[in-house]
Amino acid sequence: MEKKRKKGDADTIQTVFLPIDVYAPSSMDVYDYLTFTFKEPLSRIDTASIHLRQKVDTLWEDRVFTLQRDSLDHKIYNLYPVEDWLFDGTYALDVDSMAFQGLYGLFTDKLRKEFKVKKQEDYGAIFFDVSGVDSTAFVELLDAQEKVLRTVPVVDGKADFYFLSPGKYGARLVNDRNGNGVWDTGNYSVKLQPEEVYYYWQVLELKANFELTQTWDIQDRSLDKQKPDELKKQKPDEDKKKRRNEREKNRNNASGSRNSGRGYSY
Repeated sequence: MEKKRKKGDADTIQTVFLPIDVYAPSSMDVYDYLTFTFKEPLSRIDTASIHLRQKVDTLWEDRVFTLQRDSLDHKIYNLYPVEDWLFDGTYALDVDSMAFQGLYGLFTDKLRKEFKVKKQEDYGAIFFDVSGVDSTAFVELLDAQEKVLRTVPVVDGKADFYFLSPGKYGARLVNDRNGNGVWDTGNYSVKLQPEEVYYYWQVLELKANFELTQTWDIQDRSLDKQKPDELKKQKPDEDKKKRRNEREKNRNNASGSRNSGRGYSY
């Protein structure tokens, strides 16, 4: 932090703090995490000055967390609870002053954020029973603009998406022949064809506290008749938007680690 005198007032000193933007929505998704965004790289972090607490009855109890620098932007740090958020749980993030120091010497001010985790009944789930694919295929869940929201592998003919907010969803499957987890365009020089992509033939509308189970035979209709008309071609993104979308995808994909079987289990 840095102190500056206000113009025309020799007796008043204004403290200048390192700006910090905290992502901690008042209504938190059960798979989500907290994010600190700075305008400059950090030179120091005092994790002992960062406190994550859960309200139990009338008392605030400390919870263990990990703090990791974002892989896409080194001015962003993500805070993850070691134990999953509890449905309908109330939490608080308290950061003492001087917890973060920027590259140019400024410190952050103290802050507090309270938030509540959504209830279990706020979510739905979509399960696909898939046939006609290789064992290394994966399914991407899409929004109406064909933006990828989540990605899961096809395991024993099943691709399951948990903890979904109510809304409309599309899906496409990539026959991931080389098993690298991404769609490959092929290689003309060695006569390697692009990996096959298949669309689920309709957009699904999911309601809260509902589960949809869909049978999906990727060969039941020709490729030109698979993609739903409701899915729109996504326009090219700017670099900043791409990074933000990638982080959103990472947030959403985190939900898959909470449950690997069908149906909710808590």
